[in-house]
Amino acid sequence: MIAPRLTAWRQARTDARATLGIKGRNATHDLREIFNAILYVNRTGHPVALPTPRLPCKPAVYGYFTAWSKEGIFTDLDYDLTGLVRDHHGRAAELTASIMDTQSIKTSPNVPVDSQGIDAGKNGSCNTADSPATTKPCLTTQPA
Repeated sequence: MIAPRLTAWRQARTDARATLGIKGRNATHDLREIFNAILYVNRTGHPVALPTPRLPCKPAVYGYFTAWSKEGIFTDLDYDLTGLVRDHHGRAAELTASIMDTQSIKTSPNVPVDSQGIDAGKNGSCNTADSPATTKPCLTTQPA
């Protein structure tokens, strides 16, 4: 799945250059090896600049990473691979639901109260992101 997508990307760029009459160098790096180098850096945190005979040079890896990021190649691959995994487990390839969570944060005192959002699940101003868990708990009293 990855190699055909990367090959199609390279072919589209080559065709676009030819259409515009732009001459360039022939590709010398195997796209799968570039992709493997990106995965290597992602998994290990080691820079590609270290001399290893298996990985392409750093400028090539960085150049392809930048181009693929700007053109959404990683997003497309992630979406396609997620669909394959979901299909493998007997679920629809498309996501049908999602869960979002928010965290209350303290609003600037310069913002008018009527324009501030509310979090209905919170009972007081002590439930802010900057209050450490070790502080005295906030107790609210309800009229009897």
